[in-house]
Amino acid sequence: KIVGLEIQWDSINRKVNMLQQIGSNRGAGFRYKKNLKSIKRTIKPPEATVLYAYGKNGLSIADFNDGKEYLEDYSWYTSQGLTLTEAKAKFRKEYIWQDDRFILTQNLLDAAKKKLAELSQPIISYECSVLDLSSITGLSEDKFFIGDTVRVYDSELKIDVMTRILRIKRYPKEPWKNEVELSYIIPGLQDTEEQSISSDIAAAQPSMLFGTNNQQLTITTTQQYPISLSITNFSSTNAQIGLMIVGQASAALVLTVKFFHAGAQIGPTIQQQCQAGYNTIGVPFVLAQIQQGSAMLDVQMYTSTGTFTIAAQHLQFYVYATNLLGGVGTEAPRVNWEENIDVKVLQLNMVASAETQLPITIGNEEVIKLEQIATSAIVTLS
Repeated sequence: KIVGLEIQWDSINRKVNMLQQIGSNRGAGFRYKKNLKSIKRTIKPPEATVLYAYGKNGLSIADFNDGKEYLEDYSWYTSQGLTLTEAKAKFRKEYIWQDDRFILTQNLLDAAKKKLAELSQPIISYECSVLDLSSITGLSEDKFFIGDTVRVYDSELKIDVMTRILRIKRYPKEPWKNEVELSYIIPGLQDTEEQSISSDIAAAQPSMLFGTNNQQLTITTTQQYPISLSITNFSSTNAQIGLMIVGQASAALVLTVKFFHAGAQIGPTIQQQCQAGYNTIGVPFVLAQIQQGSAMLDVQMYTSTGTFTIAAQHLQFYVYATNLLGGVGTEAPRVNWEENIDVKVLQLNMVASAETQLPITIGNEEVIKLEQIATSAIVTLS
């Protein structure tokens, strides 16, 4: 495991100390014509000015970086007098950086910025021949040790930087021969990157949500949702789903099991042929790329005929994934309803039809039948 600690050897007590940072800033410095006899500067040019950053499963920074999968930093070249256009034309150095420890886009972006801030700067080291004045003056500000932060100043070479001591070669009886190796380190980069990585590592640990039935269930031909899990995943993830059922069928039947995530069916539809009596069913499958957010994961069951009885705690349902929060839902916050309709065709009569281009005349004929009615009234018609 990478912990980012520095090692301090204690040969007298035969111990190795692991510290966040060894040394300190005691105010010591090396100045030409004072305690700096000679200095050699080595510069390694910037390793990258364009950084493509990727995390786990191809995670990129595009969503949080205006759609671009890369960052740019030409600050060192522009500080040397070049314009940004000239720097981009002459010193475009692409670097692809991938770290599967990152699963959160924001953390990846933050780390990528700091990674590029390091890669886009030159690596400068100094080898100095120095005079250990502390052996003469006895002053604490003239003392220096490995890991200390010191200032190096040379007006002739126009050097004025804060550096850390990497190596010391001491001559106890000839302190004027002491040699010091210094390296310029961008402050704060390592600590900040380690903090963001640590949060991602903690988040990346897989977890499991588990649920079971606390009372006996009787599954009939009507769709039921005997168990549900409430899931919140703070980043897209792949999940392993598992279901175990031990139950008693009243007769030979087919038990249908379906899975729903946020109201939409997912995974396979299980149709298990069950014999009368006890039956055991196990269903493992993988659900790929669950998008971030909160949703219910429901199990639907029904039989083709008869009943299927499941004793308490004989129905187990689990989800195993990273980036996962959630728990057993006491009840689903909505109703999933699926209606199955069986249609049986009893008789189908075919009626031949024909078309004609001629007008069709429809005539109505009314027939009025008058029955002879005996009456004494006289009816006059005019």
